[in-house]
Amino acid sequence: MNSDSSNESGQVTLLVLAFIIGTLSLLPVIGSVAWSLIEQQRLNNLADSAALSGAMELEFNTQGACSHAESLVSQNKDMYFQCDVSGDEIRIQLRLANNGMMRLIRSELTAESKAGLVAQ
Repeated sequence: MNSDSSNESGQVTLLVLAFIIGTLSLLPVIGSVAWSLIEQQRLNNLADSAALSGAMELEFNTQGACSHAESLVSQNKDMYFQCDVSGDEIRIQLRLANNGMMRLIRSELTAESKAGLVAQ
């Protein structure tokens, strides 16, 4: 009976070690997913801010609304910006290349927002 327990005494250590290595190997994937989610939220916030900024400009200067919104976005490099004005509404589209590990699944992050004037 002693000989059986002495042969199995190191197996738990190997299982724990394998579990720790497996868990640590997932950290880069978890970090990349978190980075992509944070960047997506930041892009959404920027699109909302640009749309609101452009909508405020619509009231006084319809022609300058898109340039006003773009000036807010232009501080962020490597970003695609598209702006459309239709009547009293402005629509902003932003695209950003996904540079994290998640680019294999989703190559770019996109955000769209629209805002307009409220009739009084």
